[in-house]
Amino acid sequence: MLWRNGVCGLFKRARCGDEASALLGTDPRQFSVLCLPNRVCPPMSTLQPLRSIVYASEATNPMTTSDLEALLISARQFNQTNGITGVLLCSGKQFLQCFEGHNDAVQETYDRIYRSRLHKGIVLYMDSVVPARTFDSWAMGCAMPTASELLTLATADWNASNSAMTFSPSSPPGLGMLKFFWSMRQGEL
Repeated sequence: MLWRNGVCGLFKRARCGDEASALLGTDPRQFSVLCLPNRVCPPMSTLQPLRSIVYASEATNPMTTSDLEALLISARQFNQTNGITGVLLCSGKQFLQCFEGHNDAVQETYDRIYRSRLHKGIVLYMDSVVPARTFDSWAMGCAMPTASELLTLATADWNASNSAMTFSPSSPPGLGMLKFFWSMRQGEL
């Protein structure tokens, strides 16, 4: 995107561009704006920052394959309706999940997850604004790593990046490791 005088070059209508630049302020990279040339710009509600959450938890009861599939069907329907993307890793009773989307939708999703009685012991690893989606083509991908693989991801550095393991200047090493793991597995369910 080209930014001139605080207005994104993709905005063809001056009024829309003015509203967007006033809303975005000086750092438009923290926002997800999809406005194609010669198209009407999206409603201002879609100009919210992208947010990503990564957490781990433990199932309250052992999950069968059919339990997991039912959970995924429900999550994928909810996520598609709410513009959420992400992945779920399941190893025995242990879960690690990353999901992302616009702030309000992510908060609604996290509240829903937090209230769920299907799991307990939620540990929040990451909750931050991100410049782009990491798992943009998955309403809810799922993989079943080994216990060792899940432990490696769960004990990764999920804080701001200062490490040689950083895959992006704005993402923590743990997210880079999760993205690498996912690229090798590409969803199993």
